[in-house]
Amino acid sequence: MLNITLIPLCVDFDSPGDYFLFMFHILAGACTVIVAGSVACGIIKTQALLRQNRFIFMLNTSICDTMTGCGIFYQFLFDVRVGFPSKNGTYYILPSLLGVNIMTFLFAQFDRYFAVCHPFFYGRFITTRVVICVNVYSWVHVYSQLLLQHMVPLSKAIQIGTYSRISLMVIIITKVIMTIKLLVVARHQLLREPLGPERDSKKESLLIIVVVVVFFLLLWGPAMLYTALASLTGKYLVIKNDAVNPMKILSRSNALCTPSLYLCASPSLRTAVWETVWSKICCCKKPKRVQLERDPPSAERESKKESLRIIIFVVISFLVLWCPSFVNLVLRLAFGQGITFRNEATNLFAILARFNAVCTPAVYLWGSPALREAMVRTVWGRVCPRCKKSKRIHVSSLR
Repeated sequence: MLNITLIPLCVDFDSPGDYFLFMFHILAGACTVIVAGSVACGIIKTQALLRQNRFIFMLNTSICDTMTGCGIFYQFLFDVRVGFPSKNGTYYILPSLLGVNIMTFLFAQFDRYFAVCHPFFYGRFITTRVVICVNVYSWVHVYSQLLLQHMVPLSKAIQIGTYSRISLMVIIITKVIMTIKLLVVARHQLLREPLGPERDSKKESLLIIVVVVVFFLLLWGPAMLYTALASLTGKYLVIKNDAVNPMKILSRSNALCTPSLYLCASPSLRTAVWETVWSKICCCKKPKRVQLERDPPSAERESKKESLRIIIFVVISFLVLWCPSFVNLVLRLAFGQGITFRNEATNLFAILARFNAVCTPAVYLWGSPALREAMVRTVWGRVCPRCKKSKRIHVSSLR
């Protein structure tokens, strides 16, 4: 006779908060699968998008996010703890999707860099076949390493795990450097190119990859920092399961954030997803254009777009940076399962929340050319003469 052991659910349903948390994870998993799955289907069914390399990278990450959304229904609805100490884990099959996403984002950053800075080399050597092979390699590399880690003795598996953590740190540092490099490229390189659809496409692709990587680092930052500190100190926080772990909840929300950012930043992707997926499911007509799209091109329209873009990114960054502290507070008050730190200096969530004070003015400067020019003219131009000189060169190049 078979001995079947059922895994208990993540909560005991002793309080209204248990029902709320359980429903929250169901909605999070469903939204992730629907949004990421629709993005993947829209790209697959649209040949015009498949001919562009950047959408192949989007397809790869959307497939990862869809699988992560499916994994939410197991990892966060049942009494599962992935990591150390593990409980009802998945043999690191689900966490390894993080490795695929990280490698895909890194390759996408290099792809956009060569596309903008070295167009002749890019057009000759970086073909669609090369991009597909690179995406396939990210899957083969991550899961072959995972398979090897389960097949070798424990001592070798520990060495492979150490190598993986070191490689992860190197990749993250490279991603940060490439993000800064792409911001510089978007700021200077594209200004020298003539106005046209090609420049707008490059600007859109750079904006998408930079914003997606920034949100990826923010959402995964607390979990990665905790893993690094725990590995160095040997001290681990024992939380009941992943369903009440604010760091795991925050990191898994990236699977919903990434395809949502794709849809927000790419009009062509939105159109493809609507025409190939939602227009066949929904009986409603195609939504009307928003107010700004009906306005004629003018300085007033650009000012409205700039103000809307700034306030949207400021609010999103505020919610992302303060969300871990809020979730941890709710878990502590409702379930008594939150994380307690020794003081504010060691509180990862408080450090992340205070970073919002730097992020908000940085978004203001990034979104408003007039504010940047005023800041250089009134502050940095007097402190640093080189900044004032570079500003004059920039203005002359625009003329």
